[in-house]
Amino acid sequence: MTELREITTGLRFPEGPVAISDGSILLVEIERRTLTRVAPDGGKEIVAQMGGGPNGAAARLGINRSTLQFRMKKLGISRPGR
Repeated sequence: MTELREITTGLRFPEGPVAISDGSILLVEIERRTLTRVAPDGGKEIVAQMGGGPNGAAARLGINRSTLQFRMKKLGISRPGR
């Protein structure tokens, strides 16, 4: 069985982790509307603020906008102010 370990805490609804060659992980925090890099030691760095459109969260995750919207609805997550 694969052993799992937690490398960081405090993420706000992470989606679409992508492994980077330096050992870090890039993900979108849906609630914060940020693109966040998590280093192997657990450190977090906000890489970009997400504004939607062609450079929005779905595009950066490489998924359809409707797929992201479906997953957010399924999890009960809504965009701030909506």
